[in-house]
Amino acid sequence: MIFQDRINKMLGNLGVNNVAEAEKYELTQQLMDHFNKIIIETMIVSFDDEQLKQFKEYMDKDSEAELDGHITELAASVPGLQFKIEEAIQNEYENLKSAKQVLDQK
Repeated sequence: MIFQDRINKMLGNLGVNNVAEAEKYELTQQLMDHFNKIIIETMIVSFDDEQLKQFKEYMDKDSEAELDGHITELAASVPGLQFKIEEAIQNEYENLKSAKQVLDQK
């Protein structure tokens, strides 16, 4: 869900671009998983009961290929969801930067 170039920019801003490729790959995967969870959580709390029911049905019955399209359609039906997701991602990114600064001071 979250784009690779955005993750790479975050890694650079967090100062972890100068690591071995294998480690960078692992960090990238961890960040992508983490931010995808943030996106899913933001969507779930924004859904009404009917949308939540439909979301659960998609999760239970859809193949992975179908799931992305169905979730995108469902998310598009929630007014302002894109802005909520962007805000949640930005807030989490700021939290990560703050945590890194604290660790760098130790």
